[in-house]
Amino acid sequence: MGLRTIEDFFESVFKESGTAIATAFGRQERGEYQRLADYYADIEPPMFRREIAARAVYHELWSLVEGELQKSASEAWKLSKKHKGLKCLAGLPLTAENLRRLRLVSDLGPSALTELIESHYGIVLGGLPGASTVFELKAAVDAFKHRRSFEDWRQLDHSALLKLPEQHKPSADDVHRAIEHVALFINALWKATGREPSPLNPESIDWGEDDDEVAPVT
Repeated sequence: MGLRTIEDFFESVFKESGTAIATAFGRQERGEYQRLADYYADIEPPMFRREIAARAVYHELWSLVEGELQKSASEAWKLSKKHKGLKCLAGLPLTAENLRRLRLVSDLGPSALTELIESHYGIVLGGLPGASTVFELKAAVDAFKHRRSFEDWRQLDHSALLKLPEQHKPSADDVHRAIEHVALFINALWKATGREPSPLNPESIDWGEDDDEVAPVT
């Protein structure tokens, strides 16, 4: 249901903005604008709405994936000796002090969640169907949040020549692919961690060969 709603939201914005863009373009072709600035004033807002919608979808998709990683890591986290502290209030009084001491699996970042899941279940998350796209999604979301959509230039391969970071601007195809591959990844994650049946049922999804590759989580 969540993925379908996310897709419907994007389709709605994409359709509405497409109509506005086509209208502005048609007026420009017919010479109805007195100034070029008037044309840009009409066409830039719907184009920006598309960018905002794509970024919003990426954020929602990663939030969904991170929630599933937390659920899958829950058992391992409770058993972990590495992650210490109060993990449960069972048998303890519900006081402000105990609540402050309480540690939750949601306190962990993606790398720690991945480590717990992989060690507990003996799997490699980067090898699951859809994983490459999912972790590319995380990199894009980090760029949206911290670097005005630009890649982290420190992580680029500068061995041959100095590279400039590119800006993440997901297209409609990128968004649809991300939605499909998130569904694939979550299904595979449920299966690998014994949480079947998965709540998602993607049909006829053709995921690329590049998603066979192991993608590290940082």
